[in-house]
Amino acid sequence: MGRDLICMKDGKIHIVQAKCWSADKTIHEKHIFQLYGTTLCYELENNIPLGTVIPIFATTTKLSKVAQAVASRLGVMIKEIPLEKKYTMIKCNVNQGNKIYHLPFD
Repeated sequence: MGRDLICMKDGKIHIVQAKCWSADKTIHEKHIFQLYGTTLCYELENNIPLGTVIPIFATTTKLSKVAQAVASRLGVMIKEIPLEKKYTMIKCNVNQGNKIYHLPFD
């Protein structure tokens, strides 16, 4: 559903989608639309008034101009976070007993 984190504190709910991509990649509007759509679904599934949940898109890379405009229009918060190269970033996906390791830039 594009929800990496569902954060709740002091009555506020944030849906966070995180993209740890290499610096030469660009975030396009389809990723912003996915986050916005999954935020609406979360509100509907949980009987929360529309517009209450705040979508946040956290990324290590830049957004295209169209993605920036779409995020602004839809109220999606953008957090650009510098990539810390000293942090170990190998992701392990365990599925049906198989372990698949992903490097951060694949």
